[in-house]
Amino acid sequence: MPFTLRSPAVVSVLERLHTHADEQDGPASQGVRAREAAIGERLAQEQRYELYGEAPLAITREVGQILYLLALSSGARRIVEFGCSLGVSTIYLAAALRDSGGGTLISSERHERKIVLAERNLADAGLGDLIEFRAGDALNTLSDIAAPVDLVFLAGRNDLYLPVLRLLEGSLSPGALAQRSLLRPSRRLSKPGVQEPVFCSHGAANWNPSCP
Repeated sequence: MPFTLRSPAVVSVLERLHTHADEQDGPASQGVRAREAAIGERLAQEQRYELYGEAPLAITREVGQILYLLALSSGARRIVEFGCSLGVSTIYLAAALRDSGGGTLISSERHERKIVLAERNLADAGLGDLIEFRAGDALNTLSDIAAPVDLVFLAGRNDLYLPVLRLLEGSLSPGALAQRSLLRPSRRLSKPGVQEPVFCSHGAANWNPSCP
């Protein structure tokens, strides 16, 4: 079976993006914490993401590997990603699609500059043919997603996870997975027929959007 993550193009792009994230994400997070310390309260999610600016806020290499295995083992053919940033998680998901025989990954991002960079990165990795990028507010850009959706990856603003899940709930296939970006103990999904994935999954009906 092919292992796309080992292809020279993918290895090169991922190494560049992970290195960039290692350099940028820490200082961006520190800047947000410093601002919150200065005003004495936690910023709203929209304000936090504005301060993050163009920092990748990327998943780690280890999380990327597990995300790849999750998508591959699930046999997903249609994936929706909320919040692609510069395309790190997108590459791992697209590699899984490639290695499982193909499919479609619909990826949303509100920052147009990041969409442009993500498109370039996926093209450089040789995976651009699997991706449909949608720029703008996910509650608008993901409102017309056709069924069946086999996997949802939530990596954007966490206060929008529940609204996005509710938006997509009617399009989920039987046995679909909903996966958030952060590592947390898993919670049982309440939607009948939707499986609980490896990390942390939530049914749109009872998921707690306040957990970080």
